[in-house]
Amino acid sequence: MDKQTVVVVDDNIANLAIVRSLLKGRYEVFPIPSASILFEYLDKAVPDLILLDVEMPGMDGYEVIQKLKSDSRFDDVPVIFLTSHEDEASELEGLSLGAVDYVSKPFSPPLLLKRIENHLLIGSQKKKLENYNKNLEVMVEEKTEHIRRMQERLLTILAEMVEFRDSVTGEHIDRTQKYLKILIDRMLELGVYREELEGWNTAFLIPSAQLHDIGKIAISDTILDKPGKLTREEFEIIKTHAAVGVQIIERIERETQKDIITKNGMDRGIQTVFPERISRFRAGSWRLPMSTTLWFRRVLIKNPCRSIWRNPLSLRRVESISIRQS
Repeated sequence: MDKQTVVVVDDNIANLAIVRSLLKGRYEVFPIPSASILFEYLDKAVPDLILLDVEMPGMDGYEVIQKLKSDSRFDDVPVIFLTSHEDEASELEGLSLGAVDYVSKPFSPPLLLKRIENHLLIGSQKKKLENYNKNLEVMVEEKTEHIRRMQERLLTILAEMVEFRDSVTGEHIDRTQKYLKILIDRMLELGVYREELEGWNTAFLIPSAQLHDIGKIAISDTILDKPGKLTREEFEIIKTHAAVGVQIIERIERETQKDIITKNGMDRGIQTVFPERISRFRAGSWRLPMSTTLWFRRVLIKNPCRSIWRNPLSLRRVESISIRQS
């Protein structure tokens, strides 16, 4: 294991020799006779601890520590003052400026060694704790990403189960996610419902849109796969899939005690987040261009079991949507 580095700064050559002799068996010691030479050394290396004299020509110890603590590279390096000053005011000033200890000359070699050992140990433990925290943050981020991928995959599997039973939809689930992202991005760009949208976790919202038709699990295959026109009774039954989907997702939330999906889900979100906004929309406070309104009615609102729009221009039309205030 490499020895820890201790820098000794004192303009008295005899004092440098004494301290170096005391420490050299335990630490890598660098005796430095002035503040200017200290900062030349610090341009090349960062020590584990600095023993600093107060009374020095040019820049004194108090000025040196102020400069050290103003530099983020050396802010965490412990500084112990070695000085002939024994008054309380001098000691208080040194500690207030950021020194970790204050040792009066002449010093006791065993006590000085123990103080150096203790402060190096504290510094080492602090670095280990910081590294541990960094590693822990990385581990949490990795675990969170793993859980997010699992959640997204679970949503996809559930949605695929529905689409498998309702084969007429023609990749409706994939299109829904694309359209939703385009709409959200455009609404944010225009400032429409910005406060609500910025509070959403869109990284999870968009994949969760796959569940907007999850309620079709409760709809009979006879109705879902019917090739002809639905009867009035069948149409009323298929319209219940949104309410059934809300019940399914609410049960998931009760079991997990987390509002992980429906707060921002499509069917539930429209019912719970925007009721007053929808009233404004219908009243004309906000309006879409007529061509866009008709397109939405056909592609996004009309039951996909009855109509499939495979026009390659559809996605580009969504991208060109403009929402404006009347």
